Amino acid sequence: MLADVPAQREARHLHVFNLSNALTQHDMLSISAQRCIVAQPLMGGGDMESGAAAVEQHRYVETKLHHQVEHWLVHAFPPILVLLGPTGAGKTTTVQHVLAQHPELPELVIPATRGARLADFLGYWTMREGQMVFVEGILYRKLLEDGAVIVVDDAHTLGPELQLFNGLGDETRLLSCAELGVTLSIARGVRLVLIANPPSANLPPWERAQWQIPQQIIDRARVISVEDGLPEPDEQAIFDGCWEDLKVGSLGHPTTVRTGLLEVVRHLRGTPALGSWRPSVRQLVMLCHLIAQGLSPSEAYMQGVVNKFAAGDARTAAVEAFRAKFDYGPTDEGSTLAEGAQA
Repeated sequence: MLADVPAQREARHLHVFNLSNALTQHDMLSISAQRCIVAQPLMGGGDMESGAAAVEQHRYVETKLHHQVEHWLVHAFPPILVLLGPTGAGKTTTVQHVLAQHPELPELVIPATRGARLADFLGYWTMREGQMVFVEGILYRKLLEDGAVIVVDDAHTLGPELQLFNGLGDETRLLSCAELGVTLSIARGVRLVLIANPPSANLPPWERAQWQIPQQIIDRARVISVEDGLPEPDEQAIFDGCWEDLKVGSLGHPTTVRTGLLEVVRHLRGTPALGSWRPSVRQLVMLCHLIAQGLSPSEAYMQGVVNKFAAGDARTAAVEAFRAKFDYGPTDEGSTLAEGAQA
């Protein structure tokens, strides 16, 4: 998390307005109370998790998604990229690794959580020597920096507020915030990445809008959807790499178990009757870790996949998918012993 900028640096980013045009004292106190915001560079921490450490400590597969993001970053057109897909599909990790390969680009990551407001990242008003002054926030300053890349993770939680970035995709390159009464000219080469989950299919239509990327942003952006997961070769490479790195094969589990688990997870992902949650590549990595910790494949599947379904019928479908592949269910008595025989 970034600390507040030093006072002398902060002083260079003040815009003075007449007191008659300022906010009310109540509004000023309200905004000032929200000045402590969560934002960090890509290599910092938080939701994007120390990019440099991740690159060094874990195997990384350059997937099709990686090359798509890399291509967009290099060409910088359109200036907005939207990545849509379920949790665990690799969106954030991919952006993290692509940007790690371009240390020359100034970057800002905003992990949007429920209750976060883009206006708070732009800045705040305060009273100084009898005048109301606007102190530029970290987002404001980054929008003024040539070639900056701004990443908003979990952007779907901001919904309609993302229209603040409409000007980034227009010829005007102007960003206006009526709430704060400020307008700025966006610097050359500034790019925006919005990482978002699609709204749950169970939401009623009148609630979906607050969890969707606004159409005005979609119209100005390149949109890459990974809603159906990664292509099978990419997912296979990730699963195989994790299996090998954790030496799961040395525990006596044959290749047929590895390929079977991948097939079951991908099958479940395409089953519409299972509700809003779908197992992602993250579940495959979790299965590797659980098996490496000593769980049998069936026990790992129960804990890493089946138990994540809330509805009983979805859990039953997940169990039966495993049974159809391995000829025994993960809940069958003695299934941990049967795995050796089935292998």
